[in-house]
Amino acid sequence: MRKTMVISSLMLALCSLQVRAQAMEVMDNSMAYFDVASLKGGEWVEMETASEYPGMKMPATKSKTACVKVDADNVWIETIAADMVTCYQIAKKDRKIVKAWSGKVGGDGTALTVKPAPAPGPTPAATYEITGTGKVSKEKVTLGGKEMDCEKVEVDQVMKMSGMEMKSKTSTWYSEAYPFKYYVDKDAKPTEVKDPIKWEGDKPAYKGGMVKMVSEANGGKTVMAISGIGTDAKPSLKGM
Repeated sequence: MRKTMVISSLMLALCSLQVRAQAMEVMDNSMAYFDVASLKGGEWVEMETASEYPGMKMPATKSKTACVKVDADNVWIETIAADMVTCYQIAKKDRKIVKAWSGKVGGDGTALTVKPAPAPGPTPAATYEITGTGKVSKEKVTLGGKEMDCEKVEVDQVMKMSGMEMKSKTSTWYSEAYPFKYYVDKDAKPTEVKDPIKWEGDKPAYKGGMVKMVSEANGGKTVMAISGIGTDAKPSLKGM
């Protein structure tokens, strides 16, 4: 019995060390979806997320993304949640992470191990079926004290999986006023993918970045939206 308890304790310790080790690593393409070359030093966005479910309302949470430094070849982007910050030095030429650090806001940063991302493998066959309808419109919204011209994308969707069916309704607002724009490779050849959504009129362009999203499914509702935006961000870790 005692031997079993010792082995169990060792396994728990090893699992804990493994989790900590994984937390100290980052893939070099983790921020590649940002058009980092278009960023200006000081730009930041704070997002607030609130969720509620039948009989339960979750506390709202906030996260911040900030461009705290720019030079000829690199940008430094911070992501902040609560009092924890991760800072990434990203090369403009290929949007890959060069160095990364993490720590508490106002404290010293601990260097993270940057690992090459594994080569993409074959896309596995889908185990679900999606159908739905969508429409696109133009709308002005004011978020974080700033008015933005947006593309509003509304989708009613049904997903069937393992004999179950889940209906959802999502409205998403995209705007080029969002500083952390999605990267678009102008030289990439378009991939032909069958769209499961039947669009009323034009398909969405998804330009800029997401500034607000309202998602409803299974009686629950999640709202994610910009709660603050500015151009005066400073590094949150010492020595950066």
